[in-house]
Amino acid sequence: MKSWFLSDLHLKNMQERNGEILLRFLRSLSSPTDHHKKLQANSGSESGSESEIESKPTASNFHEVLKLQNEKSECPQHNLFLLGDIFDIWVSDHTVFVKEYLPLIEEIQMLLQKNFRIIYFEGNHDMHIDRFWTEQLGVEVYDEAAFFKIGNLEIRAEHGDLINLNDEKHLRSRRILRHPVMEFMGHHLPGLFWQWLAKKYSQKSRARSTHYRQQNQEEIRQMIRDHALKSYSERHFDYIISGHMHVFDDFIFSREGRPIRSINLGSWLEEPRVLQITQKHPESAPEVQWIDPARL
Repeated sequence: MKSWFLSDLHLKNMQERNGEILLRFLRSLSSPTDHHKKLQANSGSESGSESEIESKPTASNFHEVLKLQNEKSECPQHNLFLLGDIFDIWVSDHTVFVKEYLPLIEEIQMLLQKNFRIIYFEGNHDMHIDRFWTEQLGVEVYDEAAFFKIGNLEIRAEHGDLINLNDEKHLRSRRILRHPVMEFMGHHLPGLFWQWLAKKYSQKSRARSTHYRQQNQEEIRQMIRDHALKSYSERHFDYIISGHMHVFDDFIFSREGRPIRSINLGSWLEEPRVLQITQKHPESAPEVQWIDPARL
């Protein structure tokens, strides 16, 4: 069984470089024999203890996917974790987003047909998405941290937007965007409005946050690690995997004589990167690989 983790692509369309890279990566998962040699050549490994659908798919499409999944139940189930901010903006099930990212949706459907389990964590750029991603595609959607058993690993996965509890502006914005009134507006205001709003504010916001990250990378890494320690004290796990911070970090700490791994996936705006965890047998040590999807 294999699990892949990626986050923070902030795609504006599928024609940009990272959109094309993502499509190649997803196709490599649906046709692994065609890409096996490239994956082996372009990834580093280590032991577990080391540091055709319409413009908008319908419910009938979803039931067809479930039927195909049942027919393929004898195949080993692999996992694809999307840890948020995959798009620069996606709200609810609006047609403008479905049409913009149709090639990606087709690849997601293909993976579902091949018995992949796909888990999507909402970020602060993709919100109230379950109306499309769950109800019409069959993807699991979470808006908070969640735990998953993968082989013999207990994994905590999350977007990561609660790592920096000192960012009052972001926390206030997060509360507003997740309020039931805002969710109602997200479903009922036109998608073009949300697209316009994102374009208006994202450029200035990204410039400010990029400058802050460049000046405070070590401080941000410490925040990620402190968050891992705090989260472990609340409920034990083997790995904690997050995004949002746009600063890559892979850190191992020890608790009760066992290694605990904290990973922040960084951002594809800096470097496309996919975490792959392979569990060959339930009791075997996991194999961790960092895949460079740009080289597929």
